[in-house]
Amino acid sequence: MNVNAFGTISYVDDIDVPANDSNGQNIPHGVTFNSDGTKMYVTESAATETVLQYSLSSAYDVSTASLVSTEDISTDVKLPHAITFSADGTKMFIMDNDDKDVEVYTLSTARDSSTSTWSARFNFNKSIDDQVRGLTFNPEGTKMYIIGAQREVVYQYPLSTPWDVSTVGSKTDSPDLTSDENDPRNIQFNSDGTQLYIAGNENNDMKMYSLSTPYDVTTLSSTFTTFDLGSRFSNMRGFIFAFNFTRLFVTDDTGATNTIFEYSVECSGTCLLYTSDAADE
Repeated sequence: MNVNAFGTISYVDDIDVPANDSNGQNIPHGVTFNSDGTKMYVTESAATETVLQYSLSSAYDVSTASLVSTEDISTDVKLPHAITFSADGTKMFIMDNDDKDVEVYTLSTARDSSTSTWSARFNFNKSIDDQVRGLTFNPEGTKMYIIGAQREVVYQYPLSTPWDVSTVGSKTDSPDLTSDENDPRNIQFNSDGTQLYIAGNENNDMKMYSLSTPYDVTTLSSTFTTFDLGSRFSNMRGFIFAFNFTRLFVTDDTGATNTIFEYSVECSGTCLLYTSDAADE
């Protein structure tokens, strides 16, 4: 069993997200990678909503990232946040915080966002939560999870057909997390679904919850462990752990300079956290 937790994290590098309008605006939100770390995908919104695809000559090393494609998704998405892919890379999912939808794109070439075509959407009930930002799935694509910043609840949906949002069933909810994090930006499970990581724009930290039943957020623990992420970023817009939880990537929106930060995570597997005051120096 591979249970991912992490210890000290250290800043490695960062890259600025290129402006996508004449005023120099760029607002990165969601971020994710392909399975071998040679491609990075970022959702961005300013004058035009886009998916940026980068090629990395050294896996998971943002200092080697080169922008290779910019896909205009503004016809379907008005405020993109989290981005994720199906296991085979032929579907791309984007959380739209404006229309409160999960937008689905089919890719003719797996994990190549430049070959994406809009194909479907899941209409989230905005009366439940009108600030939906985080999105993830279980590994089989039979459960979909959304987190919002109005109620601070993780909404869990079953899918009778894997990765097919037209087969979504009735939701179940996690406990209310408002007192823990009132501005969540994304969520991510560890490799066996027994831990859930949540981070947002309230504080520069990551919260880890345990689940007594894997991938079932109704069994989320009432207590959590907090990991300090330092002070390099000021407005978290998204995050993703990658490379077997040995790397953490955070998108930051400061208004003037918008950045993707890369951190090295001390260990994968089961480990204890200790705080290093020098970790973010």
